[in-house]
Amino acid sequence: MKITIIGLSNSGKTTVFNALTGLDIETAVYPTTSGDPHLGVVKVPDERVERLSEIFKPKKIAYATIEYMDFLGITKGDIKQNRKVFDLIKDADAIVHVVRAFEDESVVHPLGGIDPARDI
Repeated sequence: MKITIIGLSNSGKTTVFNALTGLDIETAVYPTTSGDPHLGVVKVPDERVERLSEIFKPKKIAYATIEYMDFLGITKGDIKQNRKVFDLIKDADAIVHVVRAFEDESVVHPLGGIDPARDI
């Protein structure tokens, strides 16, 4: 399953990505306008698979995996950057939309202030 994490710049997308994948990708306090997507693959443990493996002794055990993708944030007026984000969405099986609701003067909000309802 492929899950793309989207949201405005500086909304916490990379922090959520790090929490879901166990990776430690650096976060920025300013909106970034370039870079490559971050990919993280997580195996989903399943007791049923383990139990069936004990019974049938297969040569190979394949757990389900989830592939998370974190990329640039959506920004107002930057059609070129936003197109890159939207191109990634079309290949996703699911989307996680991160909406910023935290106050932190050191982390710039791209629209000038915190308003989760507007940002959704």
